[in-house]
Amino acid sequence: MRAWGFACLLSFGVVTGLAVTELHVSKVGEAPEFVGLRFAGELPPLRLEAFTDHVMPATALPDVRQARLFGEPAEAGQPPRELGEIDLPASGRHLLLISQVADGKARVKLLPFDQASLPVGGVLFMNLTSRRMRCFIDGESVELSPEEAKRLPTAFPARRIVSHRLELKTKDGWKADSSTTLILGARRRFVFVLQEDSPRSPLRRAAVTDFDPDRNLAPLEPAPVKAEPPLPDPRAK
Repeated sequence: MRAWGFACLLSFGVVTGLAVTELHVSKVGEAPEFVGLRFAGELPPLRLEAFTDHVMPATALPDVRQARLFGEPAEAGQPPRELGEIDLPASGRHLLLISQVADGKARVKLLPFDQASLPVGGVLFMNLTSRRMRCFIDGESVELSPEEAKRLPTAFPARRIVSHRLELKTKDGWKADSSTTLILGARRRFVFVLQEDSPRSPLRRAAVTDFDPDRNLAPLEPAPVKAEPPLPDPRAK
């Protein structure tokens, strides 16, 4: 779905108030294609397109700590779908990740998304299942509790072919779930989202890829203000 695509993000200049937090939006699965953020007071709402499986440039937010989140209809005449309230950080670059779960509800996660949290060449795993797991890329791994996110210790900016496997914690110890071979592109960042349809179902995984981290890590700047020359003094009579 090119449409939870990021091309229709509102520009910096549309938002009133001091912009101190920058937000990317992405989705995996059949989540809403557009996300609405509504703020208290008289601040205008934002309507952001949620891009499927990839990250596009961020949008600057007004200086607020909370917003109501809606799945916006793709076509006119349809009601918005309320997704609940979200606490917004005071500053920094973040990724709003939306996913669909088995009961049809959308799940929302807010992840730090700056160079320190996920450097270029980095791989982050997000466990949206009810099970404890280990996630491997070649010889490196992270162990995740449910709802936990962690990145691998090492970031590799070069293109590489890797072995990726998952293990689940059971009452009898760690059990292999699945394995595959992946191609990780050069100078990109990756978020792997692990989901399940039920606590006993096979795991589902999706990858969210940052195709342009140089641009997506650069700070947003307001559009330059064009200075108008002063009017000439009126002629003396």
